[in-house]
Amino acid sequence: MTCWIMGDSIIYWAAHRALQRPEGVSLGLENINVQVTWKGTRGAKLADFEQALQSALASAGHAPDFLIIHLGTNNFIYANLQSMFTMITNTLSICQQLVPGTKIIWSDILTRLFFYQARDQNSARHCLRQINRFARNRFYYQRGYIVHHPYITADNHDLFYYDCLHLSDLGSDLFINNLKAAIETFVSSPHVVEFPPR
Repeated sequence: MTCWIMGDSIIYWAAHRALQRPEGVSLGLENINVQVTWKGTRGAKLADFEQALQSALASAGHAPDFLIIHLGTNNFIYANLQSMFTMITNTLSICQQLVPGTKIIWSDILTRLFFYQARDQNSARHCLRQINRFARNRFYYQRGYIVHHPYITADNHDLFYYDCLHLSDLGSDLFINNLKAAIETFVSSPHVVEFPPR
């Protein structure tokens, strides 16, 4: 089985971190016959997803069994809620058109220590929760899968890089470990659609 992890700079840097870990980029998931491929692009937005997926499919020559999408971080400060909802819905539609047999997994957008472009930090966090809630509901409705990241919070500054946006090595390790556990769960228990369970 194959699992592609596509997204923005969070995925880009997580892939670099995975290279430094003993299990490597496949996270030790070869043990359950899963080959992981990281496809992160710094600065990627939801609007970039279709072209990125088309390029990945052309390069690989086949669709993955699982596709994790981690996007939206670079959108939501600049877009209103309705625009975000539309872009997320379009992203799911693109998956249904291009990789209809693939299990699609939405990875919750992570919080930040500081939202630089936001007028109000609390409002930005509230909007982020609304966006993640919408994405979860949309993916549930379309029989997708969800990965939450409950241990990455703005309360723990050690999880973030000095720019307050990206994850530190510790934060990346938590993120990677969570993705690994989610993949293991979805492979071994197909009836489970959410990780970790709430």
